[in-house]
Amino acid sequence: MQQLITNSIIPLNKLLRFLPVLILVSAFVYFFSTSCASISSPTGGPKDTLAPRLDTSFPPNFSTNFKASEITLVFDEYVTLKSASQQISISPPLAEKLKITSATREVKISWKDTLLDSTTYIISFGNAITDFTEGNANEKIKYVFSTGNFIDSLEIDGYVYDKEGKPTKDIMVGLYDLKTLEKADSIPFLNLPTYYDYTDENGKFELSNLKYSKFVVVAFQDVRQNFKLNSGAELMGFLSDTITTSLSNEPIKLNLFLPEAVKRFYGAKHTGYGKIEFAYSYPIPELTVKALPNNDSLGGLLTQNKTKDSATYWFNPMEYTDSLRLHIFHDTLSLDTVTILLKEFKLENFVPTLVSPTIRNTDPIIWTTEAPISKIDTSLIFIYNESDTTGVHIDDSVYMLKKIKLIPNDRFKDFTLEIPKGAISNYFGVTNDSTKAIIKTLARDDLGNLDFVVKTDSTPYPLILRVFTEKDKKVIHESSFNAGTTVKFRNQQPGLYKAELILDKDGNGKWSTGNYLEGKQPEKVLYYSEDIEIRANWDLELEWRIDKKLF
Repeated sequence: MQQLITNSIIPLNKLLRFLPVLILVSAFVYFFSTSCASISSPTGGPKDTLAPRLDTSFPPNFSTNFKASEITLVFDEYVTLKSASQQISISPPLAEKLKITSATREVKISWKDTLLDSTTYIISFGNAITDFTEGNANEKIKYVFSTGNFIDSLEIDGYVYDKEGKPTKDIMVGLYDLKTLEKADSIPFLNLPTYYDYTDENGKFELSNLKYSKFVVVAFQDVRQNFKLNSGAELMGFLSDTITTSLSNEPIKLNLFLPEAVKRFYGAKHTGYGKIEFAYSYPIPELTVKALPNNDSLGGLLTQNKTKDSATYWFNPMEYTDSLRLHIFHDTLSLDTVTILLKEFKLENFVPTLVSPTIRNTDPIIWTTEAPISKIDTSLIFIYNESDTTGVHIDDSVYMLKKIKLIPNDRFKDFTLEIPKGAISNYFGVTNDSTKAIIKTLARDDLGNLDFVVKTDSTPYPLILRVFTEKDKKVIHESSFNAGTTVKFRNQQPGLYKAELILDKDGNGKWSTGNYLEGKQPEKVLYYSEDIEIRANWDLELEWRIDKKLF
């Protein structure tokens, strides 16, 4: 054993002999390892993706016989508040807003109102509670307490959809306890909801910790954030029947609609040279305007927009100075009176605008103007290509409107249209400047055909089929029927189209909105779910089968 140990010991003189080699090898290893290593800052660890969690609360969550007017919530990390006044809410609602503060890991909420007896309250936080570093939000936090001996535990949930059947977010859904209401006929207009929640990205709402009772269910936008419905100005939906809370309620489905507005005259403004605009909250009938105090006819011209809730009155401003007092009539019915303060406006140049440089072989060439048209001399307007020239004519109905439909006397594939100076005069006697436009005529190969077949059994009321362009909602077909129909579209411009079917229960030939006070739901609208794409030089056949269970 001693011999083995002795033989394993390297003599000092031999060790000194290898020392330079060892130093050289050590230097080489150090150089190589340091040159290959990359120098970088510390990463700080993985990104924080966890939202703050509620650690404890004072008084404790789900307390009964609650007497406090302030709660303190303590979280497991530093938190910040995001849009707290909009996101944090208490149900049933209080008359005054909650006072909300935060510091480090704590959030404090207090109120001045007196709480109702034997009532379960729910404080919801939305996505207001976020962590300090990454902004992760905890959307599942709720603080629940009861001023009585127990916590209510019933639940109701459901979904809110818009007119097209798409889920709608940020809609307030309120439950109104019939036992506590004085006026049941105007519930959402006069009363605060007993419970409420807001829909999420999927249109879903969840109302928990409810008491056993019978409720009215109403959903609306709550634009004013006062928990009351603003008549005619907010989308709304409601459940036709009351609902009683139980342990097995099916999800509720609510469809939004915009009620008919209260008939109101918003006013009038002088917005341009010889131009006064009237604004109403509802489609207005044909109007007559006279000047007060003598009800003299002004001899002006009225035009309406597409929705007919506004009208423009055109007059000669040279005959008036500072103001006009107008009397507005429909037939012999006096509607409104208004005083207009006149401003100074410059008479602008008259420049028609081409709607589209591409037309079909049967289409007119459409121009629009800012002011109404009074005269068109078609003998001055002509079209031409490399070898031919021809004139145009018009439909007489375009006079005194803001649209010009020029119809070529002969059709060319591609051509130039020229409107010389002075060919068109507007209401103020101003004539146009010279203008040209290059027009392309689509050939048959550039267009497509569509046969659209709607199949259904005989219905108890009419159906209205509307087909329109997806991009600008321009209606290309509308028809009414009772037992299926076939529509043939020939030589249609390529593009994406949509189709809808209105169940016209009242038979008035158009879609009718709902009315909460009358308990009337909006007429149902069915939408063709597939894309309708008309392609160039292509024949498309589509069939839409309507299940009679939908009526």
